[in-house]
Amino acid sequence: MKIRVLLFLMIFLCTQVGIASAESPLTAAFIRDHQLWIKQGDKEVQLTKNAYVRSPKWSYDGRFIAYIDGDESGDKSELFIYDMEKKVSFQHYPHVNTFSFKWSPLRNQLAYLDEEEQRVPSW
Repeated sequence: MKIRVLLFLMIFLCTQVGIASAESPLTAAFIRDHQLWIKQGDKEVQLTKNAYVRSPKWSYDGRFIAYIDGDESGDKSELFIYDMEKKVSFQHYPHVNTFSFKWSPLRNQLAYLDEEEQRVPSW
């Protein structure tokens, strides 16, 4: 009886994993030629143009990608956010110069250190 229950659980779990992966392919953010790209399955999509992107980081729920748009010398380092649903980049606070930012692991809240102060906006 125990073997049957164990066998049933193994078959059930294996089929559930296969169904979940077929419905939603993994998405990865990456940088190519200083531009922000995503890869979903076998498809690659460029998200930014005329930028110098660094440090892309996903939000808690995967809707947003925060990144630094700077320049090669490092003098410019503005914080931008790409919205995967609306397909647009925006700045929550214009002209935030930072190299240090991090998403909350519990909700869509982004903390960053500005040259002048620390802020923690949420969406």
